[in-house]
Amino acid sequence: MTSTNYKRIELVALFVLMPVSLTLPIPIIVKLVSGGLGFFYALFVLFRVERVTFEVTKGINWTRFWSSTITQLFVIAVLTTVYVLLIDASKLFIVLRTKPLLWVVI
Repeated sequence: MTSTNYKRIELVALFVLMPVSLTLPIPIIVKLVSGGLGFFYALFVLFRVERVTFEVTKGINWTRFWSSTITQLFVIAVLTTVYVLLIDASKLFIVLRTKPLLWVVI
């Protein structure tokens, strides 16, 4: 799994063919299965091939982490809202207005 050709094929399959296939008019179950297979393949490569381990660093200041994360989320939400408002105000919150169930799922 370390050859250059294998890595090229993997790159094209996971990051080009997979996203493009999601735009094609094929049944949703095929998209879900292929997405799940891609996800589990990535996990397999991370844990079995590359031997990556994940662990939470000890001594993290959780209060600072969460306040920073929430602040960034707020700034991104405001900037995105202002951008959509300036570009096309009619599209602002269109999913919430027209498809509330989809909004809940998102």
